[in-house]
Amino acid sequence: MKGEKLSILVMCALKLVAMPAAAFVLAKLLGLPPNAAGVIVLFAAMPTGANAYIFAAQSISGW
Repeated sequence: MKGEKLSILVMCALKLVAMPAAAFVLAKLLGLPPNAAGVIVLFAAMPTGANAYIFAAQSISGW
């Protein structure tokens, strides 16, 4: 039980901290404009299901 809690804590920390930080570093290395970098960091911090919904909604609406 304790091992499960630790693994859940590590996965949450990776998703909420490490992924947005990696996205920020990558956006800066690529020299993206601030707006694009912000969107990338926001998408990296969002729950996975929300990203899939946004992509699906945009493809259906023809964006």
